[in-house]
Amino acid sequence: VAAYYELQELFNRDGYKLVCKRSVKKQPDIKEVLNDLQKDELVKIIIDLTQKDSALKTSLILKYSKDDGMDELEKCKRLIEAIVNKYKNRYGSVNSKEAGGFIAEMEEVLEKARNVEDDMLALDIAFMLINESEEVFQYEDDSDGFVGFWISDIHDFIGEIIADNCDSDRDTKVKIFDRLMEEIKNKSIRSGNDYQFYLFDLCAELADIEELRH
Repeated sequence: VAAYYELQELFNRDGYKLVCKRSVKKQPDIKEVLNDLQKDELVKIIIDLTQKDSALKTSLILKYSKDDGMDELEKCKRLIEAIVNKYKNRYGSVNSKEAGGFIAEMEEVLEKARNVEDDMLALDIAFMLINESEEVFQYEDDSDGFVGFWISDIHDFIGEIIADNCDSDRDTKVKIFDRLMEEIKNKSIRSGNDYQFYLFDLCAELADIEELRH
């Protein structure tokens, strides 16, 4: 109790407050620090980071390389593969402890799909994301529902694409419908019938054409 009152008295002294204020140094902002560095120093920092993170390395190369002759789907495919290889264990799955990091990086790919203008490309990226995610999480515990929410996000994105095309021309509808049917028949899907039935429901939204209803 005596120590408490002594400290209280000490803290209430004006001189002490001034000393405390002077001794506290504001930590510099990361942008401020990096702006003061030379280009070769920045390059070295990035190289050091990419040596520890293969997915980051692949992401930077695919995002900023010029005229590499690679289309967007192939770029996304390679990035997804790099993310999977970064997080999967020797059994080929991603455990629950690594799920957060894995999903965070995969979400960046999904965001890329949201920003492309070609709906067929967006669908292909979404299908790659969901198939790879189902593959690496199929034997893992998801009691907190974290993985389930991620899969639902991809489902919702696919649904948004279909909804946006319900009033499209016949050729576009047929093309999207055929791509959905192709995915339904994809034997690599291991999520059971729920995913396939979901895709069937989406097909029905496009089936105002007799050929597609048949």
